[in-house]
Amino acid sequence: MVYIPEGEFLSRIGPTEFYKDLEKYASKNAVQDWKKLLDAILPLSATATALPPLSIRGDLGVLSTVAARYAPSLLKSFIQMGPQGALGATKLLRPFSEIVDSLELEDPF
Repeated sequence: MVYIPEGEFLSRIGPTEFYKDLEKYASKNAVQDWKKLLDAILPLSATATALPPLSIRGDLGVLSTVAARYAPSLLKSFIQMGPQGALGATKLLRPFSEIVDSLELEDPF
């Protein structure tokens, strides 16, 4: 069950069903904005899971920790993301609101 200010309704799991619900309770523009948001954050998810936050230390030992254990998975995700994606991985260190604001989404859904 989904509870929103516009009402409550039963929603199925899955992207196509969610798009239908979003269009019904928000707008067609909300669906486009949602897809735009997903296109921006999905590439970052591989990098976010390649390096667990607990592996990041506050000293120079972080280099040995990351290089020894997580370098292969980080390298793999950077290769999959390409040069622009790898450089964009620094977005993970900034507030999520900056990513959302940079997309200039129009619908508040």
